[in-house]
Amino acid sequence: MSTNLKISNVTKIYPGCVANDNVSLEFKSGKIYALLGENGAGKSTLVKILSGVIRPDEGQIFLNNKIIKLNSPIDAKKNKIGMVFQHFNLFETLSVFENLIIDSNETRESFREKIKSIMQKYNFTIDLDIPVLNLSAGQKQKVEIIRCLIR
Repeated sequence: MSTNLKISNVTKIYPGCVANDNVSLEFKSGKIYALLGENGAGKSTLVKILSGVIRPDEGQIFLNNKIIKLNSPIDAKKNKIGMVFQHFNLFETLSVFENLIIDSNETRESFREKIKSIMQKYNFTIDLDIPVLNLSAGQKQKVEIIRCLIR
């Protein structure tokens, strides 16, 4: 059975602004999705809901047809829900590898092999040992994607 994330009738209202109004979407495992829309369309709010950063006022989130509660980013991570954001969350003075291993309990050797496997699968070529500050914006985005996939 393929993993299926579904949001159903999600609404989020801020004072004076309806950010998401009865939004329903379905995401299939193994696919990559992008949310597109004008400024103020509610994309960031929806992603924050799926990331557990904020809670919807109405609606439900399902994972494999079971209702889940995403009360925090930890809940999202436990449910293997990951997001790559427009703005980078990397430590510029650390190496790519150090940024990726920061909250891992794995040995450096096994973690490095795991990273290399993901990079090979997605045809990413990044030197793991250079400081992030030496990377282009596109390379930094790839590091964020690798971090999301490795979790």
